[in-house]
Amino acid sequence: KMLFLGGGSGSKTLDFFDVASRKNVRSVNTAHYVYNVTVSPDGRRVATGAYLDKYLKVWDVETGASVKILATPALPGPHAKKSDNRPMGFTAFSPDGKYFAGCAASSPCPAVPTIWDAKTLEIKSRFVAHDNRCYSIMFSPDSKSVIAIMAGQVGQLSTKDLSTIQVFRLGAQEQAEKVVCSQ
Repeated sequence: KMLFLGGGSGSKTLDFFDVASRKNVRSVNTAHYVYNVTVSPDGRRVATGAYLDKYLKVWDVETGASVKILATPALPGPHAKKSDNRPMGFTAFSPDGKYFAGCAASSPCPAVPTIWDAKTLEIKSRFVAHDNRCYSIMFSPDSKSVIAIMAGQVGQLSTKDLSTIQVFRLGAQEQAEKVVCSQ
């Protein structure tokens, strides 16, 4: 089993620790402070989101090599220029291992939850949910939907057809930054 640490004390590294030996077996340069780390269900890949970076990076656990750098998807219309520098800070793998999700972490850029195929890392779906930051993203335990917390609302996207979107507006006095889902 491995433990992954990123961004500690402002470092720009992702550290791979062997849990049994309690030793750091590898450190990789991430270029920016790591804001979020998530591991694939099979334990073969780890993904990082960096608050000041406009990329999500997927790493091979065995080698420490970067598997793919996922660029911020360009947006159409009035958000096109803003989307060029949108930091992608939040990441999640679906429990069934089929999908990988990421979401922008900073305003004034649109929060655009994006879903990739976890094996090919090709974009499967995305939706512009709010003209503000994303605070958290996760999959439901049954992998049937991805849920994103954005300023003032919660967005839910069905993984069945990757197009059915439900948005729940929070009250004026309500604010959420983390999301957890039960069975």
